[in-house]
Amino acid sequence: MKLLCIDASGKSAACAVTEDGQVLCESFVNSGLTHSQTLLPMIDGMLKKAELSIDDIGELAVTNGPGSFTGLRIGMGLAMGLAGNRPCYPVPTLLALAHNMCNVNATVIAAMDARRNQVYTAGFEFKDGVCKRLYDDCAISVDEVCAIIDGFKNKVFILGDGAYLFKDYADKKENVALAPNELLYPKASSISKAKDGITAVKASEMKLNYLRVSQAERELQNK
Repeated sequence: MKLLCIDASGKSAACAVTEDGQVLCESFVNSGLTHSQTLLPMIDGMLKKAELSIDDIGELAVTNGPGSFTGLRIGMGLAMGLAGNRPCYPVPTLLALAHNMCNVNATVIAAMDARRNQVYTAGFEFKDGVCKRLYDDCAISVDEVCAIIDGFKNKVFILGDGAYLFKDYADKKENVALAPNELLYPKASSISKAKDGITAVKASEMKLNYLRVSQAERELQNK
């Protein structure tokens, strides 16, 4: 069954179609334009180039957070609009991101820039293709993540649009490195790999995981 994967959780947007784990087509854009401008045309163009239509899609998967509040809403809203009665998989953003490196035996730290010197982060260990979660999704400071990484002795890779915040730290650690450029940013095909173990739901049952309140809500609380 063909699976349409969608990610709009960060600065970039990505989509892919997979079938039985094989990538049929994939697209990625990091142009600075809003996801509302790029995502639907990108999906439409990708499907046309692969000589597919939305009628060929049997199920959908979309990242459900954490990440950009606006981006998550756009990605989820689009997925729900396209889904109809198809089964849907809400996939944690950081889990999907970490699966960029699922073929490497190492500790993988997913880090998305959450601003104010914080990152959305989660840790995973991959061994022979098996994923083990090391710590839950959280929004913490860069220094706190570094303290967690200090406890790992094996090879550690950091990836995501927040990875650049760790460059100086990684340069000083023999067992820590940023992921290769081609694996640094979200790949929609990784959503397909990360959905294993996630129960399919109706489109209307998918929920977003913002992990923390928005800036507008914080400002309102402080008044």
